[in-house]
Amino acid sequence: MALTSLCGCSGEDGRVSVSGVVTVDGEPLKNVTFFATAIRTGDATETPPMLAGVTDDEGRYALFEARYPARKGGRPGTYVISWQMVSDPDFVSTGDENEQEPPAVYPVPKKYRKIDFVIPESGTDSADLVLTTD
Repeated sequence: MALTSLCGCSGEDGRVSVSGVVTVDGEPLKNVTFFATAIRTGDATETPPMLAGVTDDEGRYALFEARYPARKGGRPGTYVISWQMVSDPDFVSTGDENEQEPPAVYPVPKKYRKIDFVIPESGTDSADLVLTTD
């Protein structure tokens, strides 16, 4: 899945605004963190910093630099998105004091664990990630 959209604003250091909504089978993917790592091309002199996004209760996110969250947006180019694992939402506690933590799982279907993502030169406010389980 490659994602490309248009519209946005340019910031310092060539960063542009990037935001959208993440859904799985039409439902918002809530409170999940993902990372976007730039794919360095042969003519690039430096690799842009890693970006991050955190979805809210409606699946909305805006990208920012993972190391410096105050730096909003990202540099145009091609990235690979990967997802931070979360506690298994289907885990049922037994209430036993010796019980271990819930197992960690990926919040997206296996086929989306790593996906290509393109930030256009002009940025975008509609970088929606529409994922399905089938």
